[in-house]
Amino acid sequence: MAAFFKILMILGALQGFIVSGMLFFTKQNKKANRLLAILVLLIAMACFNLYGNYTDYWFGSPVLRFIFAIIPLIIVMAFGPLIYFYVQASLDPNFKINKKLRRHFYLVLIDFVPSFTAIFFLLGVIFNQLKNNPGPWGQF
Repeated sequence: MAAFFKILMILGALQGFIVSGMLFFTKQNKKANRLLAILVLLIAMACFNLYGNYTDYWFGSPVLRFIFAIIPLIIVMAFGPLIYFYVQASLDPNFKINKKLRRHFYLVLIDFVPSFTAIFFLLGVIFNQLKNNPGPWGQF
């Protein structure tokens, strides 16, 4: 049964990537479809990350685990604003995201804090400002 759910996760991620690409490059209702494409892409990336953590085929390698410690695949704080802006863009064809509306995406920075911490630690080790002891950094 577990193998069935793993297959379902990877097929859902693959379908999400394909649908996201198709929505992003469509000619009709560009703004709304691009917002929906970004939302579907973020969900597909989260599903791909879930699959990668349950199987050791891809994320079992130390190099890939290192790369995905820096590149965040789960960005959930953007879901709410993207759904809101998608509905607004679907209802109003002249909808634009101005500076005042961009503040809805400020909370997305919370999703990038672990990646920024990993980059900060790596740069500190490279420039000999920090010891190569990832004890508290690794736990974070």
